[in-house]
Amino acid sequence: MIIEIERLEEELKNSPGNYSIREKIALHLYQLLNRNEISNEKYLSKAEVLFREHLQIDPSHDICKQQLASVLQKKLLHLNEENPNIKEQELLLRELVQLSPLPRFKRNLAKILNTQYRESTSLEELTQMIIEILYPSKSNLSEKINKFLFANDELLLDQEKIEPTLEELIEIAPTEKQYREKLAYLYFFRAIKKMDTASPPLHQLFLELQTTYRKCIELDPENTLYQQRWLDWLQKVEEELSRTDGENVQVRVQVLEEMLCYDKGNSVLKNKLENILHDEHERIEEQWEEKKISERTYVNELQNVYSKLMRLDSGNLVYKHSMAKLLHTDGMFQKGDQNDRAYKLFQDVLRLNPAHEDALLRMAIIHIYKSEITQAYELVHPLIEKGHQRRGKELTLQLYTTYAVIIAHINRVEEAYDWLRKAKDLDANGKYRFEIASAKRNVDTCSSILYYRVKRIGIDSQVLDNVGIDQLLHEFEEHPQRENLSKIFFDFRDLDCPKIIGPTSTKLLVSTSKVDVITYLLESLTPRSINEIREHCETASREMIKNIREKDLAKVFSATVDDIEAATSYVKGNVLVHVHRSGYQWVFQGETYLITSDL
Repeated sequence: MIIEIERLEEELKNSPGNYSIREKIALHLYQLLNRNEISNEKYLSKAEVLFREHLQIDPSHDICKQQLASVLQKKLLHLNEENPNIKEQELLLRELVQLSPLPRFKRNLAKILNTQYRESTSLEELTQMIIEILYPSKSNLSEKINKFLFANDELLLDQEKIEPTLEELIEIAPTEKQYREKLAYLYFFRAIKKMDTASPPLHQLFLELQTTYRKCIELDPENTLYQQRWLDWLQKVEEELSRTDGENVQVRVQVLEEMLCYDKGNSVLKNKLENILHDEHERIEEQWEEKKISERTYVNELQNVYSKLMRLDSGNLVYKHSMAKLLHTDGMFQKGDQNDRAYKLFQDVLRLNPAHEDALLRMAIIHIYKSEITQAYELVHPLIEKGHQRRGKELTLQLYTTYAVIIAHINRVEEAYDWLRKAKDLDANGKYRFEIASAKRNVDTCSSILYYRVKRIGIDSQVLDNVGIDQLLHEFEEHPQRENLSKIFFDFRDLDCPKIIGPTSTKLLVSTSKVDVITYLLESLTPRSINEIREHCETASREMIKNIREKDLAKVFSATVDDIEAATSYVKGNVLVHVHRSGYQWVFQGETYLITSDL
C-alpha cells in the first residue's frame, strides 16, 4: 500500500488539481492508520497537507472543506488528550467554524474563549465576543444583549425574545451570575404579565407558569421574590379549585405538591393533600368494584396515589406496604422491574415492623418466581414453626399455599399436598379456591420433577431441576472463558456415577468414598484430621486424600490428561485439599460448586 501511495503522489505532482487522487491517498493513509502501520500524528499531518493544498487551488471546494474539517476535528481530539493547549485549540476551532456550518464548533469555540479570557477581559466585552461567534449574521444582537445585561435596558423585555440567546450564554458560562440573574428576571417578567392578564379559571395556566417559575428559582435561588410570588399565585389557584366540588382533582393535587416543594413544613397543606389522595383512593376502589375501569387502569391509578402518599410520609408503613403489594401484583403479569421495586419496599416494611408476615410471604413468592427456593424457605419456615397465631384467614391460607409450593421444590411433595389440604379445609366456602388451585398446579408440576441443591461453596446456593443444572454445566463446558479456569463442579446427583467437571474435561469418580470425603470437607471448610475424616467417611484413607489432592483435580485442569505431574504443576496453589498442621483443609481458590440431592 505504501508503494501505491508513492505512485499516487507522483501522479498528483503532474495533476495537482485532481481531487480524486487526493481522496485515494487519504483513504490509503487511513487504512495504514487502522493497521497501526503509521502513527496518528503522521496520518493527521499528511492528510491535513493534502486537503489544504487543494483548497489553495480551489477555495470553494465544499467536499474538500468537509474532509479538512474532519481531519482538524481528529487533530483537536488528539490535542485535547496529548497536549491541552488552549490557544492551539482556539486556533483550530476558529478554522473549523470557517470550514463547517455545524453549530457545535461555534459553541466549543465560545467555551474556549470564555475559559481563556474571562479573567483578563470584562464580561461585557467577552459577551460581545461570544455572541458574535454564535450569531455572526446578527450584527446588532450583542449590543442589545449587553444593554439588557449591563445598562438595565428593560425596553427589550417587550420588544425582543432574547431568552434563547441568554440560555446559550449560560450553557457557555454556566457559573456566570450576571447571566443567570438576568435570565431569571426575564422569565419572571413574562410570568407576571400572564398572571396579571389571566382570567378564571386560573388553573389552566398552571403547567405553563410552573415551568417558568421553576426556571426562575433554579437560575436565581437567592431571590426570594420569585418563590413568594409563585406561592401567592398558587394559593389563589388552590382556593379556586377547592370550590369546584371534586372537579380537576389531579390539577389540585399538582398545585398542592408544588406548594409543598417550597413550603415543606406546612402541615396544613400536607393534611389537605393527604385527605384528597385518600378520597381519590376511595373513588378508584368504587369504580373498580362497579367494573367501570379496567384492571390495568385500577393498578396504575392506585400506584399513582400511593407514590404521592409515600412522598408525603416516607416512613408510613401502610403506604409502603400498599404500594409494594400493587407492584408485586403488577409484577406477576408485566415485564419489568416491578418485583424488584416491590421487594425493596417490603424490606422497608420489615425495617419498620420485622414481624410483618404479609411482607415476608410476598418476598418469599418473589424468590419463588426467581427460582431462589432456599431464600424463600428461609423466610417462610420460621412462620410455620410459630404454629397457629392470631392470623387472619387470608394470611393463613397464603402461608399454607406458599409453603406447599416451596417444599414441593425441595422434593417434599407429599408434605406439600398435606399443606394444600389444610388450606382447602380452612377455605370452607371456596372463596380462595383459585389461589389453592394455582398452588396445586405448581405442586403437581414439582411431583414429576426432581430438584437438587447447587451450592457455590462459601458464597450462596440455589435449587434447580435437572434441566437447569444441565444447562449450567453445558454453558460451562461449551463456552470456555478465561474465568472458567478457576471453576470446578462436583456433580453428585447420581451417586452411582459421581463426576468432577473442570475447565478441560470431565472426570468420573469411581469411589463413593471419595464423594463422602469431598462432601464432608466442603460442608465445613475447617481443617479436619484424618481421624475425623475416617469417623465420618468409613473407608477414608490418606491415599484417598492424596488422590483428591492430585490426580482427580489434575485430570480436569490439564489438556494432557495423562501427564499428571504437568497438570499438578499447572494447578499449583489451586489444589483442592491442603495438608494443614491441624489436618486436611479445603483450599481450592476458585469457585467451587457442589451439586447434591440433599436439600
